[in-house]
Amino acid sequence: MFSKETNKKIAVNRWKNFHDGIRQRASANFLKNHELNARILGYLFGDGSVIIRREKNGKIRYDVQFYPDGTEMLDAYIYAFNKLFGISPHCSQPRSFLLSKA
Repeated sequence: MFSKETNKKIAVNRWKNFHDGIRQRASANFLKNHELNARILGYLFGDGSVIIRREKNGKIRYDVQFYPDGTEMLDAYIYAFNKLFGISPHCSQPRSFLLSKA
């Protein structure tokens, strides 16, 4: 049985490996897919936001939110985001609008 401290180290290491993989894919894909980069930036400039905040532990957190006008725009955004970063953003329809968070 692992102690609390050991479990915490395992979890932190797992998340670090996950985030390192995203960074590697993003930097490799960033140089190859200029059209997808432009698409993501255009979507976020037009109908989205990026919030950067520092947490209590000193880490920086990026909250990316996108409010598309319709499902076709949402599908194109998800495709581009997935191709660039290798993850699919969470999508919901909280009220009368669509929301995508990553």
